[in-house]
Amino acid sequence: MKPHFQKKISIPVRNHLTRDNYVLKRIDEVEPTEDRRKQITSICNEGKVYSWLFRDIFENKPYTEDKAKEFFEIGAKGWSENRMFIFLLLSSTGEVAAAIDIKSSDLDNAEIGYWASESHRGCMTNTTTELLGLARDAGYRKLLGRTKKGNKDSANVLLRAGFQFDAADSKNSEEHDFYRVDLQKNGNANKTLESMGTSSAGPDRVS
Repeated sequence: MKPHFQKKISIPVRNHLTRDNYVLKRIDEVEPTEDRRKQITSICNEGKVYSWLFRDIFENKPYTEDKAKEFFEIGAKGWSENRMFIFLLLSSTGEVAAAIDIKSSDLDNAEIGYWASESHRGCMTNTTTELLGLARDAGYRKLLGRTKKGNKDSANVLLRAGFQFDAADSKNSEEHDFYRVDLQKNGNANKTLESMGTSSAGPDRVS
């Protein structure tokens, strides 16, 4: 079986710190304007986002606007082939604030990943929680989160969203810690920090 997502997804998300409103959309349903490519380029060159995600991949070279264009293209292709599912979080003015994705169609072991701009800190936990609800409705049963060791901000996002630390897999890896969530058992899917009465444990960050 393959996951089945609805089209025209537009999920409201609230920033837990600022109470600003955002919307979560499929990347193939977001117009890839020059402004948005520039916004993605800027975010991916922010200090902690770049350091955790892109420095090693690009060998200390900057994330370019061509890479942002490619990001849109890869995202659209992933949706069309039903094999990878990238979402963008947009501000009330349509600015890109964050991205989150499910990296495969494996209903029992797909990995999620995300990044968020420092300018929009406070949005990632609720975004991740909404993604879990979408994933469950699409047919996913379990999901995996993976963070580089020492990336406590990203780990906190996963934990607040309902993931559990996988001590065994984390112990066997020199580079990453692993987190897992059972969507059939997780009662927090679709429950934001506000609805759970939970306070933020720190800024949202990349995986």
